[in-house]
Amino acid sequence: MTQQITTWLKIIACFYLALSVSSNAECQKAGKDDVPHGANQTVELAEQKISRLFGTVLFPDRAPAEDIVIELYRRVGKQSFQETMKQVRLTACITENDSKFSFPQLQPGRYLLRVGTRKPAGVNELYVPVILESNARRRADGGLTLILQLGT
Repeated sequence: MTQQITTWLKIIACFYLALSVSSNAECQKAGKDDVPHGANQTVELAEQKISRLFGTVLFPDRAPAEDIVIELYRRVGKQSFQETMKQVRLTACITENDSKFSFPQLQPGRYLLRVGTRKPAGVNELYVPVILESNARRRADGGLTLILQLGT
């Protein structure tokens, strides 16, 4: 009986580990020339405190957003996104058909995500300021859900 319980606990642990890894799936690494495109407006979201930097990008109709470029910049203090964008990006990735992204190896601090389509598509860029909290203050979260907006 004890061996059966141990076996079931191992199965459950593997299931949750697989679920955790898949929910934090990394997207494809972007090349130097892969940059976000946007329509005629930029949309800046409110700053968010998070414990891990991962999530999903959706089109305005809530469909998974494939081929989206997500750039990552370090923010200093309360810099505007225009000031932050003058820096060299830390890294960038491109979403695949599951629309997920993840930047798992970051130090705590302030960051800015710049999100847009890889090719012009009539949706606006998103600027998402985040504060990545330290490991000691991590809490369970489902990641960011970023919804692109149509240009006007």
